[in-house]
Amino acid sequence: MKRVVLAAALVVGTGCHRKADAPRPAPTTAAAPLDAAALYVKGKAALENKMFSEAVDDFTKVTTSATDPDLRVNAWLGLGAAYGELGDHTRAVAAFEQVTVLRPDDGDAWRVLAEGMAAAGKRDKQAAALEHLIALEPDDLAAYLDLAGVDVAIGKSEQSADVYVRYEARRRDAVVQLGKAKDPAARAAAAEVLGGARDAGTARALVLALTDKDPTVRVACAESLARIGVDIDPEVRPALNALMKKETDGKVRAAVDDALAGK
Repeated sequence: MKRVVLAAALVVGTGCHRKADAPRPAPTTAAAPLDAAALYVKGKAALENKMFSEAVDDFTKVTTSATDPDLRVNAWLGLGAAYGELGDHTRAVAAFEQVTVLRPDDGDAWRVLAEGMAAAGKRDKQAAALEHLIALEPDDLAAYLDLAGVDVAIGKSEQSADVYVRYEARRRDAVVQLGKAKDPAARAAAAEVLGGARDAGTARALVLALTDKDPTVRVACAESLARIGVDIDPEVRPALNALMKKETDGKVRAAVDDALAGK
């Protein structure tokens, strides 16, 4: 540019005249690419701070700009949650459906979709999502109970009874494994499964297992009792308090404390 300006000055100084050069267009720069990760963090903060419209805007941009598949999934989840908070359940469901497209074999994706369908009042589609979930995670006891309830609500009592039979078979198997499996990991897994139940009998089985010699089993039992609810049976809270008095393992104590606090 300096050479161009200097040449023009010399021409004027000598008295020569020539047609002025056409003005050059201002240089353009490409728009900076969106930082999808930063936008996601921004959207998450907006969601947590109940700034739902802002969250929708940020998450929408991430769904179209992110190349990382996990980031896109999380953005769709956040977008669905934001729309749900705004009361736009149709768009919330559409967002959650995208999650199942991206993660068709992920039980959590179908679990979230089922919850979205319930909020939207789409009971038949909620039932379909729960069936997908159960097919992927046949030990998800809570899904069986939810599906049985939905089937009753939509007038499918016979199907509801069948679902409950399937649920009870899974629950009994887990109770047996909790009490008899030799491998502590198997007993802990059974205790975790039983956290999806919602009955006093299961809670009492977990209370009995609080005496297990392996701390990972005791942790799993306490966490499942927290899920079921420590006030579902009069034996639960006293048993947890008694364990707390003699327990020396820090992880077990933390799990019991959370259960007693309702966490």
